[in-house]
Amino acid sequence: VDDDEALVFLVERVLTRKGFRVSSFSDPRLASVALRERAQEFDLLVTDYNMPGFCGVDLLREAREVRPELPVALASGYVTAEIEQQAFAEGAGALIHKPNDVEELCDIVQKLVHGNKPD
Repeated sequence: VDDDEALVFLVERVLTRKGFRVSSFSDPRLASVALRERAQEFDLLVTDYNMPGFCGVDLLREAREVRPELPVALASGYVTAEIEQQAFAEGAGALIHKPNDVEELCDIVQKLVHGNKPD
């Protein structure tokens, strides 16, 4: 989930090529609806931290309400100690720094989907 449509497209292509089935959203409100309606279909939520009118932490909280065990990774292009602390305090399994190396992103996704904490 990211308001940057080009980034959403790129990440979806990369993860699909790696064998993942991807549901991508550039509107966090649509992602929220999908989480509520189809929570069991998702193995991982990767969301941007800062989107217009919506915070990735809010989406993380919604995910926790409907499916507490769902792994969540928050991504941000501007990571402060406060953002990092908030992400992990709310239960994020990883914090992805954007722009990020594509292989590193795939590694984080792989680890979280299979129940491992990223390094």
